[in-house]
Amino acid sequence: MSGKMILGIDEAGRGPVVGPMVICGALIREDKLAKLADLNPLDSKKLTPSRREWFRGELEKLLDGYKILVVEPYEIDAYVARNRLNHLEMIKFLEIISFFKPGIVYVDAPVLRTDKFERVLSCNLNYKPCIIAENKAERYHIVAAASILAKTTRDRLIHELEKIYGEFGTGYCHDPKTISFINNWLQKKHSLPDIVRKSWITSKNWVNRFFQTKLPI
Repeated sequence: MSGKMILGIDEAGRGPVVGPMVICGALIREDKLAKLADLNPLDSKKLTPSRREWFRGELEKLLDGYKILVVEPYEIDAYVARNRLNHLEMIKFLEIISFFKPGIVYVDAPVLRTDKFERVLSCNLNYKPCIIAENKAERYHIVAAASILAKTTRDRLIHELEKIYGEFGTGYCHDPKTISFINNWLQKKHSLPDIVRKSWITSKNWVNRFFQTKLPI
């Protein structure tokens, strides 16, 4: 292969109360960036599910590689309990960067102090790539590609989980389907299922409200 390797990293599912977070690194040679620009992948949040899947098929043919990490709710809970969710993302980003060892890395940073995030990543690597960390970094095609791969992977995982647990909507705490799923589960099981992030304040509130209504008068 010729040309410098470019890596983009993004996540899907950081915010929902139900289901895993998925982090993806997408890799491409510098001399193929024009083809990626022609494909013009967009931020996955701006695409319909069918369009995301179409893009995924095209990206899998074009990219030189990608790596996906699935972060389960129990692992998220362990870091949220110490107020270190951003640190967890950094660890996963470092794992992907170290796996590929690209020359240039674009990351969608989970913090406002993107300059600090760049420095922390750089200081924890055993080589020195050029790292560009930005908020809303999906404006870079390679980060948008990672976003699409992460989101389609999470969508597929959610589909499989719903076969086991029943429908729970988007997994966001404002979704009526998600609220109904949690309330029904608590009524039947008196606890939250493993697919729910128990460290989320909304999860704690749901549990507290449920048991308060069950207290004897």
